[in-house]
Amino acid sequence: YIGDKIKYLNQSEGVPLSQIAVVYASKNYGTPVRSSLPEVLMDHLDSIGIMSVWASMDYRSKKSYDITTESVTISTVHSAKGLDFSCVFLVGFDDVGNSVWTDEEVDRMVYVAITRATDQLWIPYIQKSKLIDRMVECLTAIDQ
Repeated sequence: YIGDKIKYLNQSEGVPLSQIAVVYASKNYGTPVRSSLPEVLMDHLDSIGIMSVWASMDYRSKKSYDITTESVTISTVHSAKGLDFSCVFLVGFDDVGNSVWTDEEVDRMVYVAITRATDQLWIPYIQKSKLIDRMVECLTAIDQ
């Protein structure tokens, strides 16, 4: 879904790839973990011809990250703090409730993640959770 939507945004709506981000809470999504979430995303985007950069892979990638490069940014919530993108996909947030974070930490993280989007925000999920329900409820109230 994410790859197809990004391709559509770029090719049909003219959104530059540099204005699209995929923001994730944890690179290890689900169990068992075979590959990290960012690696799976990058492999898929590459397979459909979309350039991407894992901006929060390590210290070197963070230091050399250039927001103007024509590629989709893949980043943790924490590394995306302070950055804005026209279109943002929040990925893996349906699995956050099974984490070691407190409810307060999750709320702060979700706030930072949601506010990275200036125009369009997508929250794809595999399974419903209390957090997903809360996010949808809050965002629906704002949209009305």
